[in-house]
Amino acid sequence: MRVTIDDQAFTLQRRGGISRYFTELIRVFRTDPDFGVEPLTPFRFVVNEHLLELDPDRYRRALLPRIGQRNRVLRPLNRLAVRRRPEHQQLVHHTYYLPDALQVPAGARLCTIYDMTPELFPELFPYGNPHQAKRAYVEACDAVLCISQTTKDDLLATYGHPDKPVVVTPLGVSEQFFSAPPSDPAEDHYVLYVGQRVSYKNFDVLLRAFQRIAADHPSLSLVCAGPPFDPTELARLEELRLADRVSHRTVADGDMPALFADAVCLVFPSRYEGFGLPVIEAYAAGCPVILADTPCSVEVGSTAAQFFPPDDDERLAGLIDQLAGDPTRRTGWIEAGRLRARDFTWRRTAELTRQVYRGLGAG
Repeated sequence: MRVTIDDQAFTLQRRGGISRYFTELIRVFRTDPDFGVEPLTPFRFVVNEHLLELDPDRYRRALLPRIGQRNRVLRPLNRLAVRRRPEHQQLVHHTYYLPDALQVPAGARLCTIYDMTPELFPELFPYGNPHQAKRAYVEACDAVLCISQTTKDDLLATYGHPDKPVVVTPLGVSEQFFSAPPSDPAEDHYVLYVGQRVSYKNFDVLLRAFQRIAADHPSLSLVCAGPPFDPTELARLEELRLADRVSHRTVADGDMPALFADAVCLVFPSRYEGFGLPVIEAYAAGCPVILADTPCSVEVGSTAAQFFPPDDDERLAGLIDQLAGDPTRRTGWIEAGRLRARDFTWRRTAELTRQVYRGLGAG
């Protein structure tokens, strides 16, 4: 069963949940022949670290810093490879929503919907919907995948019920996270934040909460794994007098389990999510999790996380203070998180995805 996975996510995103999801699908399908799926990636040039770490010999790193440059240079080069191999276009799994990718010939096509945040909260996106032609993809595709039940519900409420399968395929967590060594937060005392910090991610509520407890926990720091701080963020850290307590780290995939395991807790304060991959990765690695009380975070986090009302920095500060001040409080949350993480595996994601491929007649 041959399935072409397009290059969009791998030319747009250096690191992140979308490209991690497709990299893990490719990994499972390539390493386990029992799935009977051959994932074809008829492109060479990428900026994505996840895919490069998976197979550095197959792909070539492109050092183009701006997304506009990647679209003008990388994707036309990659499309030449697609045109030379039209026999591989029986089924195309699109990784994002750029309009031009719908012009690629396909016998059948499907897309994955990650969240409906821009449609539900347009005020958070003053420069327009970053998901671009998402609605056109939903209309053009023969099946639609959603990474959570919340995302499916949001999709149907926003676009209506399309005349095609809409299937929930939750994300997974790699086994390496369960193998992270037990942590000793007393040695490396930090709260962890993972991911982008754009507006709806609500990073500022974490900064305000951390400021509230900083004086009471002088050895506690805040570590941010994700893109480097921009000038506005650096100015905000100075304003809150946190510049010497908050740090940024660029972390390879293989080092993430230890980063989670050594943290006092993960704080995931996003106002809205389609899934929240760091949540189950933290669970698996034995890291307690504090989440903003939003529909998808409740769905994924279940009873294994502690919740605070979005924007309530006082409540968030209290939860962090409890975990940082009394390490014994962490034990129950660690056990509950690891149990919850076992509900999510990339093999299960791959199996649910394969069923959709079969339904579309991939062969």
